Amino acid sequence: MNHRLTSPLALAALFVTSYALPAAAHFQEIIPSADVLPEGGEVTLDLVFTHPFEGGPTMQMERPAEIGVLKGGTKTDLSDKLEEIEKEGKKAWRLTDELAEPGAAVYYVTPQPYWEPAEGKYIVHYAKVVVDSYASGEGWDAMVGLPVEIKPLSRPTGLWTGNVFSGVVTKGVRDQRPWAI
Repeated sequence: MNHRLTSPLALAALFVTSYALPAAAHFQEIIPSADVLPEGGEVTLDLVFTHPFEGGPTMQMERPAEIGVLKGGTKTDLSDKLEEIEKEGKKAWRLTDELAEPGAAVYYVTPQPYWEPAEGKYIVHYAKVVVDSYASGEGWDAMVGLPVEIKPLSRPTGLWTGNVFSGVVTKGVRDQRPWAI
């Protein structure tokens, strides 16, 4: 019997399962005050650069290069709504937005590049989060057009503890081929 792995999918699955340990890494977070607003209204989002799987520490975050929202197919720049806040003695950011119509609001951020000495290069952590206004269940799969972005395959606002989110990492909106699993 031949036990050789020949399928790229099998190799990717092997890679993913062999590294299924808690991540000791830092990430850009966008944390909304609510994932679903049953009656619309105001949502507050905190933008924090931290080690989420370790519960911290929070790291210094410079003013984002871009912050916005995609609603109903229209992108809106929200940089004028940013306010500087402090998290664990480090600079972070907050914005408040009004969701007056039903549908998903996909908030996204392009932070300033930061130098990663361990890798010897600058890194940008693109991030996005979906907030569903009026619990519509629509528009959650809209793509913002970031250079690297997750295309959700399951509704991110319809999950509860113990569920599994699934998505495909894509390279830009013009090139929808998955390049990572």
